[in-house]
Amino acid sequence: MISQEKSLAAYQQLRALIKDKILANEYIDKIPSELELARQHNLNIKTVNKAVASLISEGLLFRVKGTGTFIRKNDLSKSFIATPKNIGVAIYQLRFMNNPFYSHVFGGIGEVIELCGYNLQIITTNKTRKNLNGKSLFYLDVVERGDVNGLIVSGDEVQKEDILKLHKNKFPFVLFGTKMPGKRFNCVDIDNFSGAYKAAAYLISLNHKRIAFMKGFDLKLDNERLAGYKAALQENNIRIDPDYITIGDFDTEKAYKATKKLLSLPARPTALITSDDVMAVAAIQAAQDSGLRVPDDISIIGFNDMQLASALNPPLTTMKIDIHGMGKAAMTLLIEKLKNPDMAPREIIFQPELLVRASTQQFWE
Repeated sequence: MISQEKSLAAYQQLRALIKDKILANEYIDKIPSELELARQHNLNIKTVNKAVASLISEGLLFRVKGTGTFIRKNDLSKSFIATPKNIGVAIYQLRFMNNPFYSHVFGGIGEVIELCGYNLQIITTNKTRKNLNGKSLFYLDVVERGDVNGLIVSGDEVQKEDILKLHKNKFPFVLFGTKMPGKRFNCVDIDNFSGAYKAAAYLISLNHKRIAFMKGFDLKLDNERLAGYKAALQENNIRIDPDYITIGDFDTEKAYKATKKLLSLPARPTALITSDDVMAVAAIQAAQDSGLRVPDDISIIGFNDMQLASALNPPLTTMKIDIHGMGKAAMTLLIEKLKNPDMAPREIIFQPELLVRASTQQFWE
């Protein structure tokens, strides 16, 4: 029985007790269910879950969904129970999967994961979201339940404390599209500053001075790209007009409305950089619906070089990023971490490349 009087927390006492029973061969292949453990030791289910999750993280136990929690053996060939092999990809909002960006990311991830025998599980970092059964979809809950062996954490919406918790627990993860200032973790990211700087510098070389910039959100990616845009303008003594900086939410409808607002300004911009191609598509449509011609009246540059970019009318000038390669690199890095837990962290930074098409041209006063 677990004593509430001892200095160790109840879950730590239970954790030690389970270990002792495994070593004494009282538990041979699997441990009792968490409900049984809660009844046996007069504990609440959360305490039991925490103790079991801790042993899973340590590698002593593993779960098989719908079957139970099993003891990991040194010689798995002696066990008829297969160890689960799942990789989680955590995205802040699952609606982002509608963006073509993620189809390319998952293409790269899939190319590696199929060769390694892992399954893919898509989860959310949004703590407020739950599924229809009321079960939390937050990715740390998935980790604590032992549902995944490793994580690719996408975007910078995730809280710093959560990443530090993963690191402290020595759980294998790779940051995707983000980094943590002052910390060195495995990550795959984009040189966003350089990409936006190149885009703005190219427009300036075409004699544009009234250049607008459309962010997705107010996130690291957007702020780095905004900084690159501003740096190019400042270096060329071009005034940064706050009215030319807008938000499109990576959404066609919102980007369309934001572009319409830009085009209604007394001194409307002659060029626009959008933080992804989806918003650039909406911007082209908004310009054409306003009776303007692209690129004659306004030049537009996107980001990412989605498949649709070259098929637009006019074809879109964009900052090409090897998104498939990013997904492949992230998955490869995570597999390496799973094989070698003590490997030194690596940062892989992808450089955007300017692809000039027909949506931009020289501006004549």
